[in-house]
Amino acid sequence: SLLYYAFDIDIGRTWRVDESLTMRAFGGVRVAHADQDFQAGYDGVQAVGSRVISRSEFNGAGPSAGAEARWALKRGFGLFGSARGGMLYGDFEGVARETNGNGAQVNADVRDEFSGLAPFGSVQLGGSWQWRNVAFAAGYETTHYFNIATRPTFTDDFAEGRVIRRKGDLNFDGVFF
Repeated sequence: SLLYYAFDIDIGRTWRVDESLTMRAFGGVRVAHADQDFQAGYDGVQAVGSRVISRSEFNGAGPSAGAEARWALKRGFGLFGSARGGMLYGDFEGVARETNGNGAQVNADVRDEFSGLAPFGSVQLGGSWQWRNVAFAAGYETTHYFNIATRPTFTDDFAEGRVIRRKGDLNFDGVFF
């Protein structure tokens, strides 16, 4: 499962380059939360009601800045593009848990908590239509968080108890309205 949210509070300034082109610079703060939870259950030979859980959670906030360009076409239609980047500081928590016998036997239970930085970048491209105070926009957006998903991982079967911090990225992209 994945639970994700991000809130941006921005201030900016818009410049009219000519009759059909406007540019906007903005900056502010982003607050973000990402919670990834992977679970697997299995039965077989020595596994009876076994469960493996790998979880990563991040809560943080930080500065962001970006720029946007809008090109006005005819009859209220237009095209736009924007880019944003920033650095979040927050708390990371990773969990690795393995049980057997429907939870009666705990084979591994590791929790890794720390604070750190998670940079991000975002790009949007799309089209818009506006008539008086009514506006509609649609396009494609991609947002990438670097090193936001961290989990404790066992190095190998021979060094029991030896754990490393495995970092991973998280990317969201899709159509928006």
